[in-house]
Amino acid sequence: MNEVIVGSVGIRQYEHENRLPLEIKSKLSQNIVELKRMYVHKNYRRLGVAKKLLFNLEDWCKNYNYKQIILSTSSYQTESIIFYHKLGFKMIYSFTDSFWHPQFLYFLKEI
Repeated sequence: MNEVIVGSVGIRQYEHENRLPLEIKSKLSQNIVELKRMYVHKNYRRLGVAKKLLFNLEDWCKNYNYKQIILSTSSYQTESIIFYHKLGFKMIYSFTDSFWHPQFLYFLKEI
């Protein structure tokens, strides 16, 4: 049988970042994971693979008593932003380092 890895997801225990303002940090649970990476091979995109990866991640989080998933992305990742919105992530914060850099966006989902 030829099995192929078509996607992956990487998470870690979230460590509060200094760039998030206090009013945002105060809304974050102690039981929170950060979605660090999510990738689907280009030949398998738009087939529901990313959605399945995220749903499996949410199930895993529930089993281990995590209450929230946070992630950050850049404003250049428009397809990702649309995808996260569709799956219930809410933008909680944005900032730009300088005029020459993209805007960084933070999203949060309650599970």
